[in-house]
Amino acid sequence: PWVGEDPARKLRPPRSRPSLRQQPSRPAAGSAPSPRGPHLDELTRYVRTTLSRAVLRPSGRGVRTGVVVGALALAAIAWALTGVYEVGANETGMVTRFGAFEGETGPGLHYHLPAPIERVRQLSIGVQPSLDAAAGGEGGAPGPMLTRDAQVADVDFSVRWRITDPYKYLFQSAEPEALLRHAAEAALREVVSQTSFMDIAAAGHGDAAAKAGALLQATLRHDDMGVASEGLLIRDVEPPGAAQTGFHDMASAREGAQIAAGDVGAYRDRVMAAARGDTAKLIQAAQGARDQEISGARGEADRFALIDAQYRKAPDNTRERLYTEMMERVLHDTRKVIVQMPKGSGGQIVLPAELFRSKAADAPAPASAPQGQTQGQAGQASGQTPSEAQPGPTA
Repeated sequence: PWVGEDPARKLRPPRSRPSLRQQPSRPAAGSAPSPRGPHLDELTRYVRTTLSRAVLRPSGRGVRTGVVVGALALAAIAWALTGVYEVGANETGMVTRFGAFEGETGPGLHYHLPAPIERVRQLSIGVQPSLDAAAGGEGGAPGPMLTRDAQVADVDFSVRWRITDPYKYLFQSAEPEALLRHAAEAALREVVSQTSFMDIAAAGHGDAAAKAGALLQATLRHDDMGVASEGLLIRDVEPPGAAQTGFHDMASAREGAQIAAGDVGAYRDRVMAAARGDTAKLIQAAQGARDQEISGARGEADRFALIDAQYRKAPDNTRERLYTEMMERVLHDTRKVIVQMPKGSGGQIVLPAELFRSKAADAPAPASAPQGQTQGQAGQASGQTPSEAQPGPTA
């Protein structure tokens, strides 16, 4: 009702409107203060009136021109500010004007014409999140793969990749990530078809992942989509659902066989180590005996050379000494004493009792020598002159 003019209002006297700026009069002394404050309806009515006077024309019909111009200016400024954008450190900005490529911007704060004139797409030029492909063939994932030995395997793999050329990545293909996933699956299928199920299902999956990664990189280089592979990882290999029970039993049996083979290998190593130790001891003992024999032989040879030199100087004395030494070695442990009495001698030979003692503890005491033999006769009995005779016989 405050927008248009009411003809009936001209007939009524104007009604005074309370002003919010007017301070309420203080109550007289002794009178009670009014418990009521400004009414909410009056405040709402005041705000409406103020806005209508600021926006609408004085006639109450239509909006003021300044208000329209100001609103349009604010809208234009807000629209222009939408062209401000910032590119991160590992990103690049691809600017397109009406869908056509306009330019590439590096890291920092930039400006482009607001949409829909120009648009910008920020791409990360570092390593992208891995493309995962779960086994089972559901949700766009690869289906079962056939191995070299005609076995079926569900392979779960992931691909690490990065953008090498942002322009080719955006404009060379419509869905580069989907093409990358299909290329990785094709490369892996080719490698799996050349590998047995046992090799690819073993721990580490052999070299299948490395071969598939190299084949994928060659395919991406040939297609030139602006992306490169950083590696293909085989996460898990399982048989189809119906054969998983038998596969797990076979894996358990293989693990048990490996454990048994490890035990056999450990026992073999222990036996071989003991045999090698015994062999080394025998070899060392044989080498010691050989060295001892060689040293003894060399000593005997040197001793013989010395004796030969002495024999050349005094043959008779050397011959006598050799004979005496040989008799000492031969008769060393005997209990008998042989005394040769020269003709016409009647003396006694008294021999020391310790000469007749055997090395054994239980040896009986020897009998005394015959009476009537002198010590000089004993020296003659040994083949020596009286001056060279020794106190006792040669054993």
